[in-house]
Amino acid sequence: MKNLLTLSKSMIVYENISFLVEYLARKFNYMNQNIYLGLDLGTTVLKLTAISDSGIILDTKSKELSIDTPKPGWAEEHPLLWFETFHNLFKEIALTVPLKNVKAIGISGQMHGLIAYSKEMKILRPAIIWADKRSIREVKKINELIGHKKIYTATGNPLFTGFLLPSLLWLKKNEARLYKKISKISSPKDYIAYQLTGNLFSEPTDGLATASFDYKKNNWAHEILNKIGIDTALFPEIITTSTPYGQTTKEISKLLQIPEGIPVYGASDQAMVMEQHTKSRY
Repeated sequence: MKNLLTLSKSMIVYENISFLVEYLARKFNYMNQNIYLGLDLGTTVLKLTAISDSGIILDTKSKELSIDTPKPGWAEEHPLLWFETFHNLFKEIALTVPLKNVKAIGISGQMHGLIAYSKEMKILRPAIIWADKRSIREVKKINELIGHKKIYTATGNPLFTGFLLPSLLWLKKNEARLYKKISKISSPKDYIAYQLTGNLFSEPTDGLATASFDYKKNNWAHEILNKIGIDTALFPEIITTSTPYGQTTKEISKLLQIPEGIPVYGASDQAMVMEQHTKSRY
């Protein structure tokens, strides 16, 4: 029995030493590698992934979130919770990956949702996300004013509840006092990019998911927005998907322990999936 206990203890020590050796080897190998971070703002899971120059996944951290449903058919999440969760994921991944070597950040995220900002760029209310069904009347109104065919021809998509445009129109009618305080709006992943860079932009892959973007003109659909009484000045400037939102700020560098001044890119989740699928095929 004593021998078995001794053997068991030896095996535990061996396993711990093996784990430590493997960890130190991985850490040593990462020290001089360029690292790239991918942030995925999913509907119920947020994920942070670190990859090397050669495309090897160094580590992945994730956290599940729940959708708030204050009323039947409503679906909301709070952007502040998104960023707090990513902050915690950065802390976790810093234990295995040297974040000082990060050279760039890419963001993908859930599409269609609506974030509303004040003139001080503070979040005015929880985000209305794609799964929300409250804007049935607004969808009907927009289709009646513009026409199904014209909406599809301009935006490339039919109109559904949960899209940014009908959600915004719902706010205008049902939360009028709050609506008057709105200075800017954006899609979900654009908020994360704003937190990292201090710049609020959007790009075509997410613009197409709002029902407010004219893909032929590569800009917001001014004619549609004007006709339904939405101020186009609420929408952020459109940049190309290959253009960075900006660089990480000094404040965010200190908070997340990443280098200051590294570029931040972003695209919708479906665009990222299609890009990865294309690369895997060719």
